[in-house]
Amino acid sequence: IVGGYSGSNFNPEPFTGADVLDDPLASFAMPAPGACTFNTKQIIMTSTTLSPGTYCGGIELRSQAAVTFNPGVYYLVGGGLNANAGAKMTGAGVTFVNTEKKPTYTYDKIWINGGAGIDLSAPTSGLWQGILFYQDPSVKTTKENIFNGGADMVLKGIVYFPTTSTKFSGDFGSDAQ
Repeated sequence: IVGGYSGSNFNPEPFTGADVLDDPLASFAMPAPGACTFNTKQIIMTSTTLSPGTYCGGIELRSQAAVTFNPGVYYLVGGGLNANAGAKMTGAGVTFVNTEKKPTYTYDKIWINGGAGIDLSAPTSGLWQGILFYQDPSVKTTKENIFNGGADMVLKGIVYFPTTSTKFSGDFGSDAQ
């Protein structure tokens, strides 16, 4: 860890004092999102399958939602992504791009609440190969991405938030790869 950490019961104990590395995705040119597939936040309350597109207003999964994401890129243009406790998200070959389009669609964070079941993996080929979560580097905000404790979470791919902080907290049993 370049910075610090707080809490206890880490196994293994985090190593601090690491050198700051250059941004590995600094030269990556994010394609602009297309026209809005949806113009308002998509609030999901049941089991459903979503397809790639431009989700203007973001996506929220309520506690009983079970969402399968088809392979592809999900542009979250304002509104971010929120998975409430009890929600389930699965998807292989997916990338979530978090960005904004002011003044209508302002940036919001990724927020995975405790008790959410998450099993997501990035594409294995193509432009977005290996990238699971990508935050538009042009976004300047103080909002913090949150991956709360208690979540059953498997994240396979790069989690890239170059201008926002990200907090992993609690006993969330992550198998981040």
